[in-house]
Amino acid sequence: MARWGKGTVNEIAYSPDGSLLAVASSIGVHLYDAESLAEVRHIETDAQVRSAVFSPDGELIAAGLADSTLRLWRVSDGGPLSTLESLSGHFPFERVRSVAFSPSGAVIGSVSSDGTVRLWGVVGR
Repeated sequence: MARWGKGTVNEIAYSPDGSLLAVASSIGVHLYDAESLAEVRHIETDAQVRSAVFSPDGELIAAGLADSTLRLWRVSDGGPLSTLESLSGHFPFERVRSVAFSPSGAVIGSVSSDGTVRLWGVVGR
């Protein structure tokens, strides 16, 4: 991907139905058709995406970024839903290294380079 000018790959995740791939990269999130590998869309970010994951129903993508935020987008159109950050979040300037949805999709867990784990309620669906 770096040779294609699409940034450095940090993580790859399959959608729950196996039809899409989400690629967390240094310049955003790339969505690809899992069969043809054709790019479906690019979600640009202003910080490196360390981790990306689909919600259990496949409707959302959550991503942990190097700016210590967690962001959510709709898979259908790449539209932003929310940026999760607060005083109770990860320490400023610490990278969110990994994210995961709960089986119900109502909670997202994030792990940061500051050594903390945070749980976030998913709103705005």
